[in-house]
Amino acid sequence: MKSRLMFTTLTIVGILGALIVPQTSAQPHVAECKVDDLTLCLQDGRFKVVFHRVQEGVARTRGQVSMKDEASGDVWFSKSAQPELSVRISDQCEADAGFAVVIEPKMPVAYEATITDTVTGAQVHYASDGESTRKVTDVPFVACRR
Repeated sequence: MKSRLMFTTLTIVGILGALIVPQTSAQPHVAECKVDDLTLCLQDGRFKVVFHRVQEGVARTRGQVSMKDEASGDVWFSKSAQPELSVRISDQCEADAGFAVVIEPKMPVAYEATITDTVTGAQVHYASDGESTRKVTDVPFVACRR
């Protein structure tokens, strides 16, 4: 089995949100993204996005999702299907900037998000304690190869 270089991350959650600390390890190539009611597959399936609602410090409920377009989607945890978060992964490879992630809460909600690059195996985690509606903007994926 061929192995590829994979980036994993360690997330340290503090008062202001998540600190992303990349770590490198050799791992096999990741499988393709499979779309369902709980998984967003953005940028033609390159990025697998999963959300969990956090209650009492533990990830408990998997977020329901809906695609808006090939780069973005909405997430909710309640039965009303009203979007509580939106996520967008923008392709900025033409500017040699990689892929940018934006997670925007529409209301305060405690969540954990895991985004996996299915080409490189890189994975990032984001978390919010639900105390604010602060938007997350990050460029964690620099590998532009397809």
